[in-house]
Amino acid sequence: MHGHIWDRNTRQGSGLVYVFLLLGLVGAVGCLFALAKLTLEDRPRGCVGEAIACLVVCLLLTAILFPVFISAAFVRSKYECLSNIKALGQGLLIYESDNNDSLPKAARWRTDSATVPSTDKRRCQEAKHPWSYAMNRSLSAVLSTEISYVAKTILLFEADSEIKDVNGGAESLVLRHGDRGNVCLADGNASWYQPAGEHASRWTN
Repeated sequence: MHGHIWDRNTRQGSGLVYVFLLLGLVGAVGCLFALAKLTLEDRPRGCVGEAIACLVVCLLLTAILFPVFISAAFVRSKYECLSNIKALGQGLLIYESDNNDSLPKAARWRTDSATVPSTDKRRCQEAKHPWSYAMNRSLSAVLSTEISYVAKTILLFEADSEIKDVNGGAESLVLRHGDRGNVCLADGNASWYQPAGEHASRWTN
């Protein structure tokens, strides 16, 4: 729920910043043309000074808003990714309930759960390869009743692969959002994961 709210807000915020950034650039270009015209026509210094002041203001606004836009795009990407991996995790839990409480084999987790709508081809926009999420191989074909700490055990995590059914462990985790990566836990909740200081049991059943 919160992931979807943040995603909607960051989309709107980055869109507005983009509009203001574009307006600032257009204004700066307009001021340059006006300044060139005033200079060529040998207008009074006051007119030229006003044009220069307007140009400076437009450039300052552009310089201020550009890093804000970059930051908003980064936040948007992070929350979209979090929403994606949560939807995939919930899809696997639906598959689990329809499969005698057993998770799919890690080597076929996308293929076997393809009939579940939530497990369609979701991808992090920051990923370099087509498949950006992997299943924790230690939970391959495991029964839900066999998972000791569902709220602490990682089910899905961020990866980067050409292989559809990519799976692995901590060594395969990709940190695409600063020093953290998004994960989905075995209870269906998604969160940001920072490897430093985390206990290894989060990867093992």
